[in-house]
Amino acid sequence: MTLEDCQAYAAFLAAPWPAERWCGPRGREKWSPLGRPFEGPLSSRAQAQAITILKNLYSFLADQNYLTGNPWKGVARPPTNAPDVGLVLIAAAVLLRNNGNLLRASSPGWKTRRPTGVWPLRYTCFTEPASG
Repeated sequence: MTLEDCQAYAAFLAAPWPAERWCGPRGREKWSPLGRPFEGPLSSRAQAQAITILKNLYSFLADQNYLTGNPWKGVARPPTNAPDVGLVLIAAAVLLRNNGNLLRASSPGWKTRRPTGVWPLRYTCFTEPASG
């Protein structure tokens, strides 16, 4: 496998061609003549993930001396514009959980303060306040 092969596959993930051979609706069985592996072009995040997986696989194979090199090292990941929603939600949950504890620790009169900012969102997202 060469760098050109890897770049061609990365371009294929962005726009599978011919589309009638590779793209189809979801829910078809793999063994069906109507089954297709893609619904359409992969999102930039999915392309980046696929390239990352292939880079890591080929790095492992090269490290184990199954290959003389890793052609995927020369392939750039496509830019991803959208943030990872899962990480954003986890970060928001941690921030909201810890915000009450930080506010309590830093303010002696925290009980008398009116909930503003993230507090209403915190009580909307979580059923019980963080202990602390």
